[in-house]
Amino acid sequence: MKKIYFFLVCAFSTFSLFGSQIEAGDSKTITEPVFENLYVAAGSIVIAAPIHGDLVLAGGKVVIQDSVVGDVLVIGGDLNLQGTVEGDVRCVGGNITFNKSITGDALVTGGRIWVGPDATITNVIVLGGELHLNGNINGFLKCFGGSLEINGSVLQHADIRGNSITLNGTIYQRTTLTGQQVTIGERAAFYQDVRYWIPGGQLNFKQSLKNSRAIFDESLRMPSANWYLLGAASVLFLIWFVIMALLMIWLIQQLFGRAMHHAAITSAQQTLKSFGYGALFFIGMPLAAVLALVTVIGVPLGVVILFIFTTGAMLATYLTAVVIANWWNIRRQKGWNTIRLVLAAWVVYLIMKLIGVLPILGWLFQAIVVATAMGALLLSIPWKWKDHSAESDEFVNG
Repeated sequence: MKKIYFFLVCAFSTFSLFGSQIEAGDSKTITEPVFENLYVAAGSIVIAAPIHGDLVLAGGKVVIQDSVVGDVLVIGGDLNLQGTVEGDVRCVGGNITFNKSITGDALVTGGRIWVGPDATITNVIVLGGELHLNGNINGFLKCFGGSLEINGSVLQHADIRGNSITLNGTIYQRTTLTGQQVTIGERAAFYQDVRYWIPGGQLNFKQSLKNSRAIFDESLRMPSANWYLLGAASVLFLIWFVIMALLMIWLIQQLFGRAMHHAAITSAQQTLKSFGYGALFFIGMPLAAVLALVTVIGVPLGVVILFIFTTGAMLATYLTAVVIANWWNIRRQKGWNTIRLVLAAWVVYLIMKLIGVLPILGWLFQAIVVATAMGALLLSIPWKWKDHSAESDEFVNG
């Protein structure tokens, strides 16, 4: 058992997932300080106490009223950030409001994004339908959207591309500006050169150029057929992606709940063996398919192997999330029903996708966890009937 726990701690502690607090339900309000990472999935979420760790939220309406020491990851319909964040913020939502400072960076996708005048952020990347930036950016700004209004200041370079753009703020380093409709306000100021493209090429910069130049650059032109990608279409795609992930996880849990339960037990009791089987699946199956396809007689078998591998690889992250949710449910004796299991697996899936963005460490983490879960599923296939009830009791008790 010791090697099992050592392996799990090595896999999960890198990203502080092991030993964290997880909450799920229709509505969740956190009123006591949390001194570890916090993961919450609910229709309505209110964080009304300090979080001394990372904060990961998935909900319809999210309000963060107090401070967060670590990073914040949010997927929700509405997000209102009223407390300071000492780490980075990554969020996807319909309406996103930042009213306090973020010490780290912000990567935001939303339908409507509002950055209040009291907000100060280091670096900002925004993909959304509508952006209103009234705060201060201490680093760079990259924003792509349908409607963009920049009233605050940007200390480093800015890359601003949208359908409709209004600039009334200050940018201290180089600026890239691309829009179908661009308005330069009376308070706008550019302290380094501006490279821009608009239809027709003529843009009135008024008194905004402070010892700098405005340079028309035809290479910045975006085909008109692609402008919709900067607006609502990107948000709709993300919403569709999140909903489809939830649906897929629900189907897996509903159809294969018993298999997921057995795989969770197997992954804990035979962790290293599970990882080995999973690695063999991802490495051996493609090689077997190639070897079969190079011979005429083996082509049908190669096609079948390739189909099995492709299907497994496409569903691997979903399956892994469901296995982890079942593992947590058994280990902590939560007694979750299907809905809570699905919500927990959905949160795990979103966390894995966000972690997967990280180069090297994120990829390594996903490779280890996915291989272990897939191997556990392979080991749990009832090639011959086996009673898992005793194993479940052993796993829970020790």
